[in-house]
Amino acid sequence: MKMEHMLVGKRIKIILDDDGTGKPPELPPGTVIRSLVGTDRVTYFVVRLDHPVRSLRASTKQDWVLFNLTISNRYKGDSLDTLIGQPSGKLVTVGIANVLAPIPDDESVLDFAKVEYFALGRVSRL
Repeated sequence: MKMEHMLVGKRIKIILDDDGTGKPPELPPGTVIRSLVGTDRVTYFVVRLDHPVRSLRASTKQDWVLFNLTISNRYKGDSLDTLIGQPSGKLVTVGIANVLAPIPDDESVLDFAKVEYFALGRVSRL
């Protein structure tokens, strides 16, 4: 098993730094529920927040709900696997997308049509 897949089942905190609105919402902690590989060969992690958060969607200026998110490394050389074995609170910069449609359990490749990238942020293990 790859080290980064060891994140599945772990509790994390996502901090939104920039979602295009100027006032990103504060997110509750969440749990990494699975990993997927994108068509770009990047590993994405699906995070289910402890409760849904209503916020402004910058691209449409309409409200939407954040509950299931995907996160991935933002910068080359950064890796979410550094969260394992590190003290809680170590931050890694990530790109964040909202899951817009259910991702079936038998899908192992992330269909980008089912998510919308919306923010830059940081993540830490709890």
